[in-house]
Amino acid sequence: MPFSKRSLDFLFENKLHDSKEWYEEHKDIYREYVTKPFTALAAELEPFFTKTDSELICTPKRISRVRRDTRFTKDKSLFRDHIWITVSRPKERFEQIPGFYFCIEQTGFSLGCGYYQAGTGSMEAIRKLILESDSSFNEANKALKSAPEFALEGEMYKRSRFSGESAEKQNWLNRKSLCVNLSSGDTDMLFGNGLAEYLKGKFTKIVPFYRFLMKAEETAVRESNSVREKANALPSAKRYKDDF
Repeated sequence: MPFSKRSLDFLFENKLHDSKEWYEEHKDIYREYVTKPFTALAAELEPFFTKTDSELICTPKRISRVRRDTRFTKDKSLFRDHIWITVSRPKERFEQIPGFYFCIEQTGFSLGCGYYQAGTGSMEAIRKLILESDSSFNEANKALKSAPEFALEGEMYKRSRFSGESAEKQNWLNRKSLCVNLSSGDTDMLFGNGLAEYLKGKFTKIVPFYRFLMKAEETAVRESNSVREKANALPSAKRYKDDF
């Protein structure tokens, strides 16, 4: 079952009321027009992502909740007006894990790949690959040039930290986090039966970007493990000399 205008209308009205009571009274609409289409979409996309990377997880459990967690934010509104699904590897081995995502929102939909917020180790590994002109970076950069509908995003440092590099590389190096995003107001596509195939085509274009990020993550994990092993190999007296 595809998404429909009712999917977006529910999210808008639920956010407008921002009431647990209103949500409970209309929960069946949410399940029918939001949860069910997302579940069906995950099932359609799962073989594609498994073929892309056998460790990627694409299940209904990766669909975001409509209810917000307000414990650590000044915004105490109860509900979101947008819902998304993320597809990534298990998080246990990594500082921060990059992944693919698809989101429906009032203006249409968005999709892309990257980090919600990359960790320091992740960005250091990414910059190292860029500075070395690693083949994974070259392939990712080439892929984005061939897919101008995707924008490279991530908060920039106020001052360039790599002024000696080309403008092209600086556009990557001077970011605090990294992702690529496509935003669309094409509700005909969102509400149509061809959405899954459309998404597969778009995600295929940015697979090199994902592989670049994962190479950086694997590098960061190896370096972190190496530092830990060296620290553990030190004699106890040397390791703990500062305690005395």
